[in-house]
Amino acid sequence: HSVTGCNMQPGDLLGSGTISGQDETSYGSMLELCWKGTKEIPLSDGSIRKFLKDGDKVTMRGYCQGDGFRVGFGECDGVVLSACAHDAIKNALPYEPAVVPAYHSFKLHGYWRSTCSWRVRIALNHKKIPFTYHPVHLVKDGGEQHKPEFVQKNALEQVPVLEFQDTTGATHFLSQSLAIIDFLEEAFPAAPSLLPSDPLQRARVRQIAEIINSGVQPLQNLGNIQMVKSAGAEGELDNQAYAKHWVDRGLNAVEQLVTGDSCCVGNTISLADVCLIPQLYGARRFKADLAACPKLVKVENACKGLPAFAVAHADCQVDAQL
Repeated sequence: HSVTGCNMQPGDLLGSGTISGQDETSYGSMLELCWKGTKEIPLSDGSIRKFLKDGDKVTMRGYCQGDGFRVGFGECDGVVLSACAHDAIKNALPYEPAVVPAYHSFKLHGYWRSTCSWRVRIALNHKKIPFTYHPVHLVKDGGEQHKPEFVQKNALEQVPVLEFQDTTGATHFLSQSLAIIDFLEEAFPAAPSLLPSDPLQRARVRQIAEIINSGVQPLQNLGNIQMVKSAGAEGELDNQAYAKHWVDRGLNAVEQLVTGDSCCVGNTISLADVCLIPQLYGARRFKADLAACPKLVKVENACKGLPAFAVAHADCQVDAQL
């Protein structure tokens, strides 16, 4: 990725604003050759360019020449396509992928601030699995998760739900964030794993994930708080104080388990980090005491700039209400 954190993908068109050399014969980008569009560049077919156009074929060559040696990367060809021309991109490929994935056409039904949905977004991004995001408003009109069309996808009436197809064309629905991520681990073994190979570290990752998944998140959930109130608890229940108690308790436990400097376990992104980062966002909503968890904040600062985490952030979602 770039120094600014931009998550660049195969097929992206890149432009350099740097000067490649001290004279015109050493300029290495179109922007330099045309000098910001002030000079015309004659091409071999007789046409003129100041900037690249849709349909242009670009060939890049590069090498380093030294005393008695030359190192290069040969030719790299690409065709300039119009913005968002997904069909054109597909048709421009000279070949079909050698392996058709067993599962494809992923759709994530979720809510921007749902920490469980957030986990799945991070996992899909980390594994570079293409998906489309379909917002489900949990409050509007009594909650879209209760509508019949959504209940058919998840009888528990909760997000997230991952919808996808297999090679036969059959459509499948999976719910529960950790079950979804476990499926992605097994269905895409070649993608970057979120579970360490070492048995003890793998167990530690799952321990942290479960503390957050079952020991914190459900207890701060609005539905749980409303149920406690309806049970007739003596006195007026303070929603924020109730949630803060469980968040502080769980995060303090996780703080004692962190062994890495930039990640929860070791120095490789894992399921533990995937669960932690969204939970810290929720913790701040309930005024949790994060000053007591310096290790967790350090992990958060290391992860938040990573593309998989940055793109998945709640505030970046199309349904975000800021």
